[in-house]
Amino acid sequence: ALSAASAGIGSTDGARGSGEGGCEGGEEWLLLPEAEYVVAKNREAAAKNEKGVKLCRNKQYFRYKLLPDLLSRHPPRKAHATAEEAEAEAERRRAMLSFISGLLQYDPAQRWTPRQAIQHPFITGSKYT
Repeated sequence: ALSAASAGIGSTDGARGSGEGGCEGGEEWLLLPEAEYVVAKNREAAAKNEKGVKLCRNKQYFRYKLLPDLLSRHPPRKAHATAEEAEAEAERRRAMLSFISGLLQYDPAQRWTPRQAIQHPFITGSKYT
């Protein structure tokens, strides 16, 4: 099980937490910003003569809130050399969106079966229309 400290959680008063409500024992906890978490973990590691942690610099968050927006607008990893490559990428993304949408239907009657999913163009590689 993760402790509050190892999960990047700190108390509201900077120590062990106090007050009513929240977790068991009347403690209130909140998530620390990454930089504060790194400082706290490194201080803890130094006290134990252990290796510390580093701030993660490569985190990137998407600016899109909906999957269709992400799949249609997010730039490709590398630029396309031709218009045909760009259109093929757009078709793959449309097929992927259709595939994911079929799998993630909330209503079980509408959700695809494994047999239906495996026949989708995103899986088979056939042209998506």
